[in-house]
Amino acid sequence: GGGGGTPTTTTGSGAATTPGATTGSTDGGDDADLPRERHDIAYVENGTDRQKLDLFLPSADKPGPYPVLVWIHGGRWREGDKSVFSSDEQGMDKLKAALLDRGYAVATMNYRLVPDSRFPDPLHAVSAAIRFVKAHSANLGVDPDRVAVGGESAGGHLATLEGLAAANPSTPADFLGDLPVGGAGEVDAKVDAVLGFYGQYDLRTRPEDRAQVPACGGGGRPGGPDSTEGQLLNADPTQGEGRELAGKA
Repeated sequence: GGGGGTPTTTTGSGAATTPGATTGSTDGGDDADLPRERHDIAYVENGTDRQKLDLFLPSADKPGPYPVLVWIHGGRWREGDKSVFSSDEQGMDKLKAALLDRGYAVATMNYRLVPDSRFPDPLHAVSAAIRFVKAHSANLGVDPDRVAVGGESAGGHLATLEGLAAANPSTPADFLGDLPVGGAGEVDAKVDAVLGFYGQYDLRTRPEDRAQVPACGGGGRPGGPDSTEGQLLNADPTQGEGRELAGKA
């Protein structure tokens, strides 16, 4: 189903409410009155169930608006979920708790996965989530001038690519996409910091590198267009046009 509805919000008491978190209103009210958790907020107008994010704010005794980290889950671009940041997998829950304790908000996002989505679609989703957070910052309780993006594995790749591309004035206008995020005025997808956890940063050489490392599957994983990177690009990342596309990714 589409993702344009009002999100369910979990307050500190666990009660479900439905504040207008995605209406585009700039009347955010007192930050202390905002719910500390909001789940399944649609960051693309009329988007899919995979184009939603969860927002976590620091405790109400910490003054806002809060700097915010937009977090992208890993999973080889074909699996995974935003909920991993609240789990004990690789200590993600500890990282989340540390950020909140230090006054940082966290927005964990989903994005459409391979094979339903191919590059650059996941990058367009990251750009949209960042622009959404900025455009609706007052309503969300975050500071639009203090936004970072991060992720692990495939999410680290997307976070780093987004951070570099958005900051580079020579990046083609359509590279980051223009998914509709609502809100008043134009906002960009530039961020102030990038946090990459073991990201995949050169898709041209990754299949060969992985084949040489037993811990990464050794020679047991397919190469060429059937490799993880090839499935993202829908092309062989090591040859011809596929390699050229991998260089841009």
